[in-house]
Amino acid sequence: MAAAAARHGLKSGMSLDLTCMDDDGTPWDFRIAAKQEKARALLRAQKPALLVVSPMCGPFSSWMSVNYQHMSTQDAKDMLEQEMRHLVFAISLCQEQVLAGRYFVFEQPAG
Repeated sequence: MAAAAARHGLKSGMSLDLTCMDDDGTPWDFRIAAKQEKARALLRAQKPALLVVSPMCGPFSSWMSVNYQHMSTQDAKDMLEQEMRHLVFAISLCQEQVLAGRYFVFEQPAG
């Protein structure tokens, strides 16, 4: 999103995801509590007018109905629990935006 905004002459913010490296040289993996807190601190410091969140859809996608059949119950449960923590974190950032009088877009394709 940041690159697309810049191409259209808009002020772009930052992208924090697994494809982007933090200043410590590691990806922004929000399964890690320290990365969540660092991202939350950035949100509070930068106060973006618009926050775009796009949690991973993998474990919740319709294709996973096929994959789950080939996984142990515990592995499937662990995967879903991990992604639920990530989803809860994403929603908490959206809530923080609203409480600060700012906007968010929650991108998650249907299906």
